Amino acid sequence: MPYRLPKNTGRQYAKYIMLRGTSVSHRTAGHPVESVRQYWASVLFTRLCAAATSILHLCPGSPTNSAGVFWDFSSLAPLVRSLVQTCSLHFYLGTEVVGEDESRARLLVMQLRDCTERLHFFQNAGASSDRVRRFEAKADEIRARLSSNQYFAHLPARMRKNLRKGNTESILTQGQILDRMGILDRAGRAMLGFISSNADVSPLAYYRTGENNRGRGEENDHDKHYIATAVDWACDFILRADSDMQALFREALATSPQKAQTPARNERFEHAFEYVLQWQGAIVDEFANGDGPEGPLLCSDCFNDEGMRLSATAIGQRDMSKCPDCGSQVGMKLSRTSIATLAQKFFVSGTIARERYGVSL
Repeated sequence: MPYRLPKNTGRQYAKYIMLRGTSVSHRTAGHPVESVRQYWASVLFTRLCAAATSILHLCPGSPTNSAGVFWDFSSLAPLVRSLVQTCSLHFYLGTEVVGEDESRARLLVMQLRDCTERLHFFQNAGASSDRVRRFEAKADEIRARLSSNQYFAHLPARMRKNLRKGNTESILTQGQILDRMGILDRAGRAMLGFISSNADVSPLAYYRTGENNRGRGEENDHDKHYIATAVDWACDFILRADSDMQALFREALATSPQKAQTPARNERFEHAFEYVLQWQGAIVDEFANGDGPEGPLLCSDCFNDEGMRLSATAIGQRDMSKCPDCGSQVGMKLSRTSIATLAQKFFVSGTIARERYGVSL
């Protein structure tokens, strides 16, 4: 009888991974963020869902790979480690409650890391000197903001010197973050080390290839056990991130969405719009198909929400014809493609203006 992931593992994992349609990620869509913490928590939670879904596709017997027959734990290991690292950063940047100065210092250190990585990439790629200088200037600007941060100023001098180099994205090590999360015991740390060894392709990952069909994708007891254990172990991180998101967005989740009172709309449009919302903008091309002779479907005056109306004004086209929905002649007209762009911008990206480095709400 073919081996499959334990029922409790598969069901629990699917429940918390396939949450984009019904859980926190969907229910907080369209809500303006109230803090930098909420913004980065949303960004990293989206990344967490993507990593988790990728894991499911590699797991024979999972809801997205029910007919799978390829068993290779070493291929799964990098994704599981990525999920753990994403969850720890989700806690570190988004959901752990710390002082304002410390929260800002954490963000600046991450942004400095991002800036220096891009700087090194363009230097190595032989980019123009102007582009390199812009990143150098931006890195210096971030360092200046770090130096003026009160929390950063009280860190040990040696730590400040190392952080200003931009070689790390966090003030705390991953081990320290995991300690603060309180999610791993001694056995859990050992499992993380084992997963990392396989992700890094250390000898542990390939030394016994061929023994009892290991390491070749064929069904074998070792890979089956490691995959099932890693997936079950990853559930703890998914559950923790989901719980933290619910706490961080408690008010938004407690507010029942109000449906705007609007006239009956084009049935094809409604169906397509619901499809875009269901997938959170991931497949907007299918929504945009058919754009052209049908002309405008909506206009900026159709929306009661101020943020959506402003976005629609920026995206729409000036057209003095009557809107087929609200009858307005002065509203900026939205075609099917424009509506797809608006849906992705408002419901997926959220109502936030992000500068190249730093966040303005």
